[in-house]
Amino acid sequence: MKVPDIETYSDYREFFRDFIDQNKALGPKYSYRYFAKKLGWPISLIHDVISGRKSLSITRCLEFSAFANLDDIKTKHFVFLCIDASVSDTYKATIARLFCNKLYSTLDPKKD
Repeated sequence: MKVPDIETYSDYREFFRDFIDQNKALGPKYSYRYFAKKLGWPISLIHDVISGRKSLSITRCLEFSAFANLDDIKTKHFVFLCIDASVSDTYKATIARLFCNKLYSTLDPKKD
């Protein structure tokens, strides 16, 4: 499977759409039905997320990250994009600050 570089995206729906589209281009096997079955999701959810009618829950974001074999950093980025899309502007700054602090502490080479 092809996985686009999540770090170049600012909208999880675009990443999700590109992931589906790039893999559908590999062959007829990679259909909405295929992804829905592999993820254990209703087919309609995939279409609704791509079209913007529904959002992914944190649980669904984590399920998709595991399915796409995203590493820890890319999973955190994907989850952050999912949260960012579903949270009001009032809470976005706080979440971004907490998320970035946690991410920095994870990546800090000075950390023992």
